[in-house]
Amino acid sequence: MNDLREELDRALRAVPVSAAPVERAKRDGRRIRTRRRAALLAGALAVAAVLHGPLAGVLPADLRARTTKLSATLLELAARGAVMEPVHGLLTPGWRAALSRLQHVGHSTGRAYAAGAGAVLSRAA
Repeated sequence: MNDLREELDRALRAVPVSAAPVERAKRDGRRIRTRRRAALLAGALAVAAVLHGPLAGVLPADLRARTTKLSATLLELAARGAVMEPVHGLLTPGWRAALSRLQHVGHSTGRAYAAGAGAVLSRAA
């Protein structure tokens, strides 16, 4: 479990962090897109749901008004434990291969999912 924690910590450190473009989004009249944050939260929700069962009522009722349709859908699915296969693979003996596959999903999406999953797994150990 320590190897997994170290690998997931490394994945978390690899997630690029930058300021959200709040002012520009407000000025342009758009919603603020937080894909990395949604992916990180989805990774955490999915692993918690797999370990403990569906997380009914954990998401706000106005989720779809707060974020994009895509992010809302990913979060809703994750709260039920429905997530891309490599995230589930983190809970198996072949977790290193799953982490490697996950880290190559999107520009930073996979690393964000790994970081969220790692946050839950590090508390579960």
